[in-house]
This record gives sequence, structure tokens and C-alpha cells, in this order.
Amino acid sequence: MLKQVARVLAMVSVLTAEVTFAASDIANRMTITSINMYIDYPGTHVASALVFFTPAKPGMGNCLNTAGNVVWISTDAEALFRAVYDSYRAGTTIGFETNGCTPDGYPVVSAISF
Repeated sequence: MLKQVARVLAMVSVLTAEVTFAASDIANRMTITSINMYIDYPGTHVASALVFFTPAKPGMGNCLNTAGNVVWISTDAEALFRAVYDSYRAGTTIGFETNGCTPDGYPVVSAISF
């Protein structure tokens, strides 16, 4: 019995590490092409935006959206969202760091860089 518990715990530990690692990613020098804003994004119940960019990074974050040309950002993270919006308006490039995926498969922005 103890061996079985240890085996299950080891499997859970490995799976958790893979999921966490697989969902982290970085994309630099992206140009934002459009932003879709939502008051209540499906599956998250959070005010947020989908940010579309080019060039695409296929498979970004190993999320379900394999096109790699869109990330999700909460508009509650006001400073991050404002910087993304300003970059879009100015036409400057931006970098996205993501960690995790939305329920429908978009990488979640955790940090940005210029």
C-alpha cells in the first residue's frame, strides 16, 4: 500500500512540474495588431482582453491555441494592460511573458518588456 501511495505521489509531482513548465513562455519584439476587450471573459469571469500580435509564435506556452498570435491579459492588471494598450497605439514592439493558459487555450500574460 505504501509503495502505491509513493508511486501516485511521484506521478502527481511529475505531472504538476510538466504542466507548470509547459505553460511558461516568452515572446519578444511583437507588434500588436488588435485588441479585443471583454467585460466578462468566458470561463474566467474577469474583465480582460485578447491581444493579437505578429509575428506569431506557434505553440506559445503549449496552450490549446496553437496559432501563437494571441495572448490573454486581465484588465484588472491595470499597469500591464495600460502599457500594452500604449504600445498598440504607438506601434512599438513589446515582449510578453506568459504563465498558464485560459480555459479556452490562450496564454496568460504575467509580464511585459519593451
